[in-house]
Amino acid sequence: MAEVDTIFSIKRLYSLIEICRPFLAKKELDDSVKLASAIKKRNFILGPSGTGLSLVNILDNAFGESANPRKTGRMKKYLMHEDLLVRELSIDENLFRDKLPILINGLTATSLINGRKEGIDPFSNLHLFSTLFIEQINERFPIEFLDQFLLFYVQPVTYIQRILQQGGNFGLEHILRERIEREIDAEIDGIGFGTLAKFEDTSPKQGNSRFDPNMFSFERFRSALQSSPELLMPEDNHDRIFDFQRSLELKRYEIHCNNQIMALKFAWVLDQLFPFVVKTLRNYDLNGIPLYMEKTSDSARIVNDSAYYSGKPLRFHFVGGDHGIMANTPERMPFLGICHPTAMARLIGLFDNMYMTWSNQYSRRTVSLTRPKIQEIVRYDSSGKYPFLLVEENLGDKHPNLQDLADEILSEREISILRDFSYVHRIGFCRIEPRIVELLKTDASIYHGLRALDKSNRRWFVELDGKRIVTSDMISGFFNMRAIKEEKADFRGSELGLPTGGKVDTRSLERFQQSGVLDVGCTLEKLISGLSESVAKSLVREQIQYASSETLEELFRFADKTTLESSAQIRGTAIHRLSSSPLEGLVHYDTLTRAGLEPKPSNLYTETPFSWSLNIDGVSFSVSMHPDAYLFLKRDDSNYDIVIIDTKTNSVKPYIEHKYLQQTFFYGWLLKQIVESELNIEIHNIYTVLNKNAFYTKRVITIPHSIYRPQRFSPITLFDSDDPMHMIMPQLVCKIATEKEVLKEDPNYYIRYKSMQEEKGNCKKCYTEHRMICDRLAAKRTSGENIFHFFKDASSA
Repeated sequence: MAEVDTIFSIKRLYSLIEICRPFLAKKELDDSVKLASAIKKRNFILGPSGTGLSLVNILDNAFGESANPRKTGRMKKYLMHEDLLVRELSIDENLFRDKLPILINGLTATSLINGRKEGIDPFSNLHLFSTLFIEQINERFPIEFLDQFLLFYVQPVTYIQRILQQGGNFGLEHILRERIEREIDAEIDGIGFGTLAKFEDTSPKQGNSRFDPNMFSFERFRSALQSSPELLMPEDNHDRIFDFQRSLELKRYEIHCNNQIMALKFAWVLDQLFPFVVKTLRNYDLNGIPLYMEKTSDSARIVNDSAYYSGKPLRFHFVGGDHGIMANTPERMPFLGICHPTAMARLIGLFDNMYMTWSNQYSRRTVSLTRPKIQEIVRYDSSGKYPFLLVEENLGDKHPNLQDLADEILSEREISILRDFSYVHRIGFCRIEPRIVELLKTDASIYHGLRALDKSNRRWFVELDGKRIVTSDMISGFFNMRAIKEEKADFRGSELGLPTGGKVDTRSLERFQQSGVLDVGCTLEKLISGLSESVAKSLVREQIQYASSETLEELFRFADKTTLESSAQIRGTAIHRLSSSPLEGLVHYDTLTRAGLEPKPSNLYTETPFSWSLNIDGVSFSVSMHPDAYLFLKRDDSNYDIVIIDTKTNSVKPYIEHKYLQQTFFYGWLLKQIVESELNIEIHNIYTVLNKNAFYTKRVITIPHSIYRPQRFSPITLFDSDDPMHMIMPQLVCKIATEKEVLKEDPNYYIRYKSMQEEKGNCKKCYTEHRMICDRLAAKRTSGENIFHFFKDASSA
């Protein structure tokens, strides 16, 4: 599922005060003294402070911090959202008239496997309840009936969803979506609200917000504190010396205030809705506003407290009645909460009952919900000697496996670097064979070309339908092709993955079509990246004495101060070797049978060297590449598609980075040129995907009991035969190869070109060691030294 997670997280009292300020103002509680007085009157169960804390002082500090833009500037869009809601509710003819609110637990499970509850916005792909709700109402009730109901989520940001229907599909949309996009997003200088509608959980989305579940439960916070004591550390306590007991009691006060502020907010909201709600409740013979949440949940406590602050005789009714939504579940401790099949059945049962009242023509159907079958294509276990090496669960005791391969091909230093990196980020590495199986046996929503040019999506299984998976050895004559060789080349495909590459979007495509001009980024970095290791290190050593302290800090963050070897490069090479190096009798080859392939050595579908000559508009040059893994999808005897898999060691994202998209497309495009020329077969579609790591947020303390996460795929991208990249790519690589030759043959052009790249801002994006080499060569040229000989053998395979 492709989603850009929000960078905004709500977790502190001052953030909640800032967000809820419009509601506090409406209740005339927008200062610390008045708010403390209101909270104290509400059965202030904490009792007197044992460490001299004062509720007024705590709130006074929180109000002060909420007024600090440096601390709450990111909360501006949420404040504007709540203010918009207040203004809408304050008018007579508002969008909430004659609607029945159903209050939903603010926490939801994000997976049917672990049941972990998270405070994510209900439009997120990860929000399991909203996904299940859409599935259950789809085609069960008419939209005219469903239009009467609104889902209110008990969260710091008051998300309110209405049910809508588009093209026969049911979905959920923020009731204020149009006004948010028109009045809020236009005013935000930065990231506004993300996706505010949801029809399923596969389309790419932009997250809106998430809140820390610990902010409403002291018990949950105290439990989390056992494994993460840094949670109690004050934000401004840099010397890490603090009074533990006082800080713990302060957290108890803050959490209590969080709950009461939320109760005050919902009290005001429900008061405005009360005249309309009473009528609807009477129509459906309901005892109170429906609550879809566990009776012991934080949300239930907040809603119950809201009745105290309300000026109306609010009444609530738990879905499921006295026994609640979790009664009679087969598990002793059901962990899925509002996403449990039993709970969902009770919610749909409520809709059934109301629909019978609404329509005499309705014939009640039995609600039978079963837990969806969870199928993991491949399950992994940590290997005994190296826990960060993940082997398929049935192969741990079979040899030779990945652990044996590591002993065979990796040095102790490489193992040490991998171990440290894996331990920090809680990630593991596996062979390419199980990743191929997961790729081919897991359905997903895939991209269609560059997102800047095409926002449409396809289904992966639809693309695979009717095609046969084959490896290169199954294509007659493949390994007899002249192009399979290790040679130096004028352009290497991996150069497109450098950080200073150009961008292809709508504007650049139009410019190219009109004038033939393409932005290829910085060709200097591409040229420098091809320098021999000895030459590169020599130039870096020379530049160290001239470099700034900031540059040296960047360099030695990953490079050894003596050898200048980069731990990141060593790690990346080691991971690639573990993933694809062949070994006689390796048991992981057998995993391929799950994808319908015969067991076979990995060198038949990974790390094949290709070298080829191109002639673009009269310019001849050589190109080379080493795709990490590649497969073919056979349509018929002479028609194929290509699948390119590229392994990266950085963290997975819900999108594929533009530079990697260019790089992987080039691999597919060049392979297409080669096989069509040498084998007389036709290539149609090119599919690219990144095999990456699922980083865990780095914590202050280590967590030795945590698992090592398996690798993850970025979204698959389809390039069909009509994609404009087929037109752009040959011109792109031709321009890069041409610029390289000019830079190598005309040293004076070097200085001018470097100055142009500085103006474009590319020097700030460049890898540190490449930037240092570039600066050293520029200094040499400025002093009159000939730098041509450095580039004599700059490009290699």
